[in-house]
Amino acid sequence: MYQGLHHVVSPTVLLQNQVGKGSLTPDSEVRSRDELVSFVRELHQDFLRNGHEWENQNLGSFLEALAAWMQDSPGWYQNVGKELPDGGDWTFLARALQAATVYE
Repeated sequence: MYQGLHHVVSPTVLLQNQVGKGSLTPDSEVRSRDELVSFVRELHQDFLRNGHEWENQNLGSFLEALAAWMQDSPGWYQNVGKELPDGGDWTFLARALQAATVYE
């Protein structure tokens, strides 16, 4: 279970709340930097259209939820019958998040 800032959400509910055309299902994979860029852009477009429906509507709560989900992600993977990928490039993601604080 993912405990959001305001309520507990099951992994099934998280998957049912799809984000644009680029929704990730338990079987989805992002295989390249370009696919990740496309997914983030679709996520942004979904926020512009439907941000009022998002649980975390401001940057502070979004970043807190991001950190909480990443910490709890082994449980999410276990709940959907998948293994947490050990080959993820966590440094790339951290640098991308940091760069977004100053990049125009």
